[in-house]
This record gives sequence, C-alpha cells and structure tokens, in this order.
Amino acid sequence: MFLIIFIFYNYMRSITLLFLLMPVLGWSQNLVPNPSFEEYEECPTEAGQPERALYWHSARESSDYLNACAPGDEINSQSIDVPTNHAGYQEAATGSAYCGLFTYVAIDDYREYIQCELLSPLTEAQTYYFSMKVSRGEGFGVPFDHYNVATNNVGAYFTTSANDNVNNPLGIFDFAHINFTEIITDTNNWVLLTGQFIPDAAYTHMALGNFFQFDQTVLLNLDGNPNYAAYYLIDDVCLSVNPECDVENFVQPTSKLPVEIIELNANYLEIYANDRVELQVCSIDGKILLAVELVEGYNRYSIGSIKAGIVVLRFIESKSVSIIKYFKP
Repeated sequence: MFLIIFIFYNYMRSITLLFLLMPVLGWSQNLVPNPSFEEYEECPTEAGQPERALYWHSARESSDYLNACAPGDEINSQSIDVPTNHAGYQEAATGSAYCGLFTYVAIDDYREYIQCELLSPLTEAQTYYFSMKVSRGEGFGVPFDHYNVATNNVGAYFTTSANDNVNNPLGIFDFAHINFTEIITDTNNWVLLTGQFIPDAAYTHMALGNFFQFDQTVLLNLDGNPNYAAYYLIDDVCLSVNPECDVENFVQPTSKLPVEIIELNANYLEIYANDRVELQVCSIDGKILLAVELVEGYNRYSIGSIKAGIVVLRFIESKSVSIIKYFKP
C-alpha cells in the first residue's frame, strides 16, 4: 500500500509535484518498456502497425497493435479495435490495448514477431523472471473465422541488437530463451505464462513469438477443417530480477526526501543536497534520461532536451530510494 501526497511548491512560480511515499523494501523494475501496450503517440488505424505502441516494433512479418482508440465500425481483416477486432472479442488484461501475432499460418514458414529494446542490458549469470498473458484469437467474420489452430512454442528470444521485418528480420532457430510448450486454446481468458532464464550475454532486445519450425511445433486443429492459422493476443509482459514480476516498473522509496527542490521547470532543475545523492531523471516507463551524482550543496542541471510529459526523479541513497513525479511542460 502506498500514499500519494500532492505537494504544491512555490518558488518564483508554482510547480505541482506528485510525491510518492512507500516503505523501504529495496527496489527493482520491469525491464520491459510499455509492458501493457497502453502508451502510444498515435492510435492504430489498421492491422500491421505495432510501432504505434511506444517502444515496440515488428521483428518479422507484420504483427498487430490493437487499441480501443482505433476505428471499430466494421469487422474485417484490418479491425484492430478493443475489445472487438479481427481476432474476435477480448477485453484487455490491463487497460485498453494489447498486441497480436500469428504463431502459425499455413503458408511456408509465415509467423510474426514483436520486439522491444529493454530498459537496460541483461547481466550474465543473473536469474531473470519472465511473465506475459496470452489469449488465443478465434477470428471474427469470414474469412477470419479460420484461426482454427492452437500451437505451443509461444516464447521470448533475446538479442544484442534490434531487428526489423524488412531489412533484418529475426530468424527461426528451433530455440527460444524462454519457451512455453503447452498448447494454449483459451479464447475467453488470459493465460498467465511464467518462466525464468540465466542469460549468457548482455542482451539488449527481446522478441516474442514462435521461434520453432512448424515441424517442431505442435499444431492442434480445433474444427476439423484444413489448418489455416494460429493467432495469439499478448498483454502484460514482464522481465525482472524479482520473482514477483509485475507489469509496473516499481520502487519502494522512503518517506523523506533527501534534497530540497529549489526550482523545477521545463528547462532546468535546481536542487540543494544535504549530502551526496545519486539522481536519475527517468521517463514514466523507467528509461533513464539523465544520471548524475549530486554534490553536497547547490546543484543545477539542464533538462530542456527531455521530452514534455510526466518525468520521474529518483533520489538514490545507499539503502533507500525517493521519488518525485511531475509534469514537465
């Protein structure tokens, strides 16, 4: 449980700060940006626009971004509204958006991957815990009622560089760092998949999909008609060193702020520190935009290049973390 206090600080001008107070329990984070696909700059208008979900893109063929903000007047192959779309009817596990991809199509080796850059590189020999929620798309309307196959081998593959679906598509390896062998048939509920792995390299990117050849994939036909396709919806993706992996980036800060905020505006911040404190200026999804060590006394830093929106300030001491969130003009 946490307490949110709104502090109105007046110094030359008014600033609204959201000061989060929580007990000290150590801290960790979800390394997956935009894990529930809720953040976007532009609504999707048709299938095949995963890049409209911030920080995600297609790494093979063309996966989908489905959002309640999308047009939803007619159900067809381009319908990407939520909850009703070309995959059927499914409420989002969290919020009003999710992604969708084919793990099997009865055309050559067609399948789709979606990929993101992790918030920080993975550490070799460190155990990481993974989870995501998956629901099978059953199709909605002719010919899209032919999502009549369920598969296993929905998983995650990690790389040290980005891929794209045109110039550098991610391959088919008969291997995935995290792979789920159960066949997922449920179209009504979200199925929580959990796993863990120890990386052998400082991986920076994560892709989701079926990374196995179809002769190495179990194909369960569900209606007796010729196999057509298997389509899965994905939401609430998490990768963390914490086994209680959560879709939210989280910290447990102290209730006492270790610095005095003198000025905080669109272009710079002025802080008086009583001792040496590490400062991280982060985006709302946890990406570090600026990291400095505050010296004892007066500190001033430019933040004019940081994009407008909600910005998080993390003040890190040896055994605690304090946070301020504010809206940067």
